[in-house]
Formats: sequence, C-alpha cells, structure tokens
Amino acid sequence: MNTQGEQKHSIDFEPSGRRGHVSEGKTILEAAQELGVDLQNVCGGQAQCGKCKVMIVEGSLQQHDIASSVNNLSPMEEAEKKFLVSQQLKNGWRLACQARIAGDVMVFVPDESRTDSQIIAKEPGKRTIDIKPAIKHYCMELRPADLNDPTADWERLEAALREKSGLADLKADY
Repeated sequence: MNTQGEQKHSIDFEPSGRRGHVSEGKTILEAAQELGVDLQNVCGGQAQCGKCKVMIVEGSLQQHDIASSVNNLSPMEEAEKKFLVSQQLKNGWRLACQARIAGDVMVFVPDESRTDSQIIAKEPGKRTIDIKPAIKHYCMELRPADLNDPTADWERLEAALREKSGLADLKADY
C-alpha cells in the first residue's frame, strides 16, 4: 500500500521480463502500456477484436516472489468469452483489455498478441565486413581440345584454375 492508501500489485510479463507494481483496478492492458510491454489493442480496449489475449500463469513463483492466480483478476465478463475457446478458458486465458488487476499476477503474452515494434538505428556504426561468397566468378580461357592432346575438358579446366587462381582439390558433379 502506498501513502495515499492506493493498493498496488506486482505484475510480471513474460517472455519480455517486464515487471512492476500497478494500482488495483487497472486492466492488464493498461499495466502493459505503463511498463512498456508491446501488446496489441486494435479496438482500443473495447473487447471488439480479441487481439489482446494473454494467459495467466498459475502458482507460487518464488523466483519472482509472487503468488500468481487468475483469481487475482476481476471476474470474466461475457464480452471476453466470445473470443476465448473452451481450452483457453480452462487454462486461464483472458483479454488484457477487460481483466482488471486485484492481486499479483504473471502474464504470458503469446506471439499473436504481441506487436512488432520497429527498432531504428540513429547512426550506423562503422564495421568491416569480410565478404566470403559461396560462389565466385573466375574467367578462364582454355586452349581448344584437339586430337593430339587427349586431356579431358574437366582436367584442362582444373589445371587452369590451379595455375591462374591457386585453386586445388576441385570437384565437379556430373
């Protein structure tokens, strides 16, 4: 409890690792925005899109010093149920825009609920990059085949590459 009597609860977001204390009654979406967690909310928190699905991790999490439970959230409203399948309902899934915090929770944000934030480098750094292409172009001029020299085309090409470019132990697939 803080000095104004406002109840605060711990909230942890995974897999980002963001955590903090938020006021009781805030939605998970509001807590995510406060803590800088990228969470989709296409409909602006009106329970119209279902993009902000999250899963509440159940149990005592000693490494985070919290006892997380779906019971530490407001009761589920009908608006949420239309976006969650029965398996999600059993496993503690909620819409972040509707679930209000009433206790400590750990929230798992699945890939489909995360937004992709762009990272823009302000100034590119100077780096030397060693270019090692898998294929290189070598120009060779071979003497034409004739009846006086029975050397095959491949052997003539291999000898020229070894002599002019220093390449050895070459192999060719038929």
